[in-house]
Amino acid sequence: MKSNATILITSVIFVLVISCNGGKDKSVKSEKEQNIETVDSVQNENVDISSIEDQIIDKILELPEVKDRADYIVKETNGERHLKIWIAASPKETGSYYLIKAGEDNGMSLVTHFDFHVNPKTLEIKYYDVLTDSELSLSEWREQNKE
Repeated sequence: MKSNATILITSVIFVLVISCNGGKDKSVKSEKEQNIETVDSVQNENVDISSIEDQIIDKILELPEVKDRADYIVKETNGERHLKIWIAASPKETGSYYLIKAGEDNGMSLVTHFDFHVNPKTLEIKYYDVLTDSELSLSEWREQNKE
């Protein structure tokens, strides 16, 4: 009888730990941005970079193209999938910028919809075109997408 109680208590604790997820995921709560999730990047123990990273994520979330894509994904998947935003590389890895990705988990793989380079000092966002291996200013990118 005592072992059954121990198993039950252990199981409840395990479920609680798993379900609370350690507070790692950041949920976007505003009405327009509820379709976008952010994923924490690797943390640097020596420097408090979370403030800069949070600012970068917030700036990416403000982009109309990102908001529109998030809404599109939710609509097309009947709410089963959401756009996710994550920091794929830091200036330590790239030499000068953050690589930010926005994409979705389609059940088999993580599909990137947008790649951005963000200057950590100015927070300037540039669209990264993987096909041409080039950066475009947001205005150049938007002009290119009008065509």
